[in-house]
Amino acid sequence: GRLVKAFEYSFKQYNYIVTEYKPTLGAVFAEYLRAYTHWSYTDIDIVVGDLPLFIEREELERFDIVTYSFGDHERLYLRGQFAAHKNTPRVNMLFADCEHLGQGLLRELAFKAAAHKRMSEEAKKSGKPPPRVRFISAEGCYSAAAYARGAAITVKIANKFFADFGLKGDVAVAKGSLRQCPPEESVEGVPTRPRRGACELSPAADEDDDARASAARAHSAELPGIYEGVGPLMPLRLHAECSRWVDEKWRVCANLTNGGDGS
Repeated sequence: GRLVKAFEYSFKQYNYIVTEYKPTLGAVFAEYLRAYTHWSYTDIDIVVGDLPLFIEREELERFDIVTYSFGDHERLYLRGQFAAHKNTPRVNMLFADCEHLGQGLLRELAFKAAAHKRMSEEAKKSGKPPPRVRFISAEGCYSAAAYARGAAITVKIANKFFADFGLKGDVAVAKGSLRQCPPEESVEGVPTRPRRGACELSPAADEDDDARASAARAHSAELPGIYEGVGPLMPLRLHAECSRWVDEKWRVCANLTNGGDGS
């Protein structure tokens, strides 16, 4: 009863906080997910393309969680825009490794409610709108929990979407798909592909670069994907010098070239 009342207050008074609990979706909606192999959360400001063309069966079968980045692959966190989770008890209960989602859930809800009531009273006296209560992003503790499991939880981060900030290079829309030209600058340890000019998508380019994409446009249950690996596997050195919006204790970063906005 206390937990239900705490959630009712939170979702009524500051409903944006529901986003904090998206890592629990696999457990909360387990009854509705029985027929599915995977589930994911997303954001409301996302334009989703033709998923079967870029989701790969191999990555869904091999990894416990698959998340797509916009090139900021040095930040090892689960993206809120897309993070496909295997529908298994082990993966669905990963959220419990975070105190505020597990054993400390009721305590965190009570803290938020008390802070909201106090700030609302102060705001009423000052005539100012009340500030937002504490929000703990899944890109912090939850992501760190996935990597803390080591080999017990396998994660893949793939550069498969665009964002409207920090985008380097040219972008073109052709034949119903959004394409980004290969970067001119080299990435440490990864060779660049030759450019044919600023997104000059000629028939020859289609025959060469987009051969796999063209074949995949006829949907296949095999989900072959249209991405190719470039360069050898590289060992990673981890640090915490990225993702400044996340509490430092939960940052997981790799020694890769920054492809995003640099923050």
